Formats: sequence, structure tokens, C-alpha cells
Amino acid sequence: VFHKVIMSSTTTATSTATSTITSSAIASSSSSDFQLYRYQPKKGLAYVASILFGLWTVMIAIEIFVKYVKASHLFKSTTSYNLNRGLIKKTLSSVCFKIYIPLIIGAMMEIGGYISRIFSSKDRYAKIPYIAQSLLILVAPGMISATIYMLFHRMIKYLNVPGNSRVGIFIKDSLLVKVFVAGDIISFFLQAGGGGIMSKESTVHTGEVIIIIGLIVQLVSFGIFLFVQLHFTLRYRNFSKNFYYLEVSDKWKYLNYSLFAASIFILIRSIVRVAEFVQGFDGFIASHEAFLYIFDGLAMLLTLVVVSISFLFTDIG
Repeated sequence: VFHKVIMSSTTTATSTATSTITSSAIASSSSSDFQLYRYQPKKGLAYVASILFGLWTVMIAIEIFVKYVKASHLFKSTTSYNLNRGLIKKTLSSVCFKIYIPLIIGAMMEIGGYISRIFSSKDRYAKIPYIAQSLLILVAPGMISATIYMLFHRMIKYLNVPGNSRVGIFIKDSLLVKVFVAGDIISFFLQAGGGGIMSKESTVHTGEVIIIIGLIVQLVSFGIFLFVQLHFTLRYRNFSKNFYYLEVSDKWKYLNYSLFAASIFILIRSIVRVAEFVQGFDGFIASHEAFLYIFDGLAMLLTLVVVSISFLFTDIG
């Protein structure tokens, strides 16, 4: 009996010790795991964002197709269509598709980013969904802004603004789109590179620095672009009064306001993202999911909404 009691006590003690060691090991392993998120990503928010971006992307694609079809029928009714068919088709494709391709790609990146967050909500330690959502959501605004630059450039050409005037001094054809798109490309690669190396604990800080530089490039580019927009808007009204050939439809004003609004949304988004990465991986903004959905997701969705509304005030030409 005494032997059984000793054996029973020994077994119990061994079991307890083993349990304690196992629990400690698990706790130690959990604490040593690198946390990709500082919160549990919400599946519901990711679904809502994916659906809204998806719906608006489809709507924009339909608007572009309808605009192309209407413009094609309009040109086919003219006597010069048969003589200049190739040039007209090339122009229509350029205006309808080339300008809006970056917008569609950017919108699809947003969709892919939030779909990736759905997978992250199921396993927040999975690296592939984390890297995918980081990269796609970070770089999508750069693609969307390219369309904004090109629309503004087309508007200026439509208004026939002389490059040597006080209105056109900052908007010469040879510089306008090239400078801003170059800034976007630099920002795109910096943010993509930084987002790609942030999934490793040893390179988090390096990734943050690279992303901050990319976002600052985007901020500077957009700041200059907003200055150009403001400069143009303030000076064009007075300038156009002195030239009869500049009497055009007021649609350009509404298009300009739409582009203004879209630029401001992207600028706000970029400012908040800079603040997020400056605070660091453990900062207040990075630790609260609401900031991503309000100052990035909502801001970019409103940008798509505003740009799609601008279609009402754009004509093929």
C-alpha cells in the first residue's frame, strides 16, 4: 500500500511537472512569435470593403465601356470617319482606356488587399495574406493617382491654355504628367519594397523607413500637384475672359472640382499612413484597425466615387 502511495505521488508530481513545463514552453513559444498584427483583423469589415470596392470597380468599368460605345457611334455618324477611321479609333482607345487603366488596376489592388485581410482574419500569423494586403493597399493609391494626373492634363489641353501664360507656367505639356507619374513610380517601388520586407521581425524597422520615404515622395508629389491645380483654378477664370476662343462649357469646372476632391482624399490618406509608420510597428495607429478602414479604405473608396462622378463632366476629344 505504502509503495502504491509513493508511486501514485511520484506519478502525480511527474505529470504536474510535465504539464507545467509544457505550458511554459507554449507560453514561451507564443511570446516569441512575431506578431504581424497588433489586433485581430475583423472579417466583417474586410468583407464590406471588398464588396464596396468590387461594386465600384465594376461600375467604373461599365461607365468606361458605355462612354467608348457612345463616342464610337458619334464619330461613325460623321463624314470624316471613313477617311480617318484608324486615327479616330486610336484616339478613342487612348482617351477611354489608357487613361483609366491605372484607375482600374488600382481599384483591383484595393479589392485584392481587403480579400487578403479576410484570410488574415482566419490566421493572423500567416505571412502570405499579410504581405499581400500590405503591398496591395499601400501601392494602390499610386495607380489611381496616375489617372487623376492624366485627366487633369486632358482638361488643360481641352481648355487650350498657352504654356507661356501665367496660367500655364506650371503646366507645360512636357513636364506635367511626366513629373507626377515619375514621382508615383518612385513612390510605388519604395512602398512595395518596404511592405515586402516588413513581414520579418529583423527587417521591420528597415521596411518602415523605406515605406516612409515612399509615402513622403507621394506626399510631395501630391502637394505640388494640388498647388498646380489651385494655381490653374485661380488664374484661368480671369485669363479666359480676355480670349473669345476660351469660351467653353462649364463642365471643366466640375471635373476640376472632382479631381480636387480626389487629390485631397489621397493626400489625407498619405498623411495618416506617414504618421502610422513614423509611430512604428507598435504605434497607436498601427495598433488600431479603425484607422486603416477610415483613413485608407474609406478615403480611397471616396476617391473612386469622385472620379466615377467626374465621368459625367468629361467628353471624348
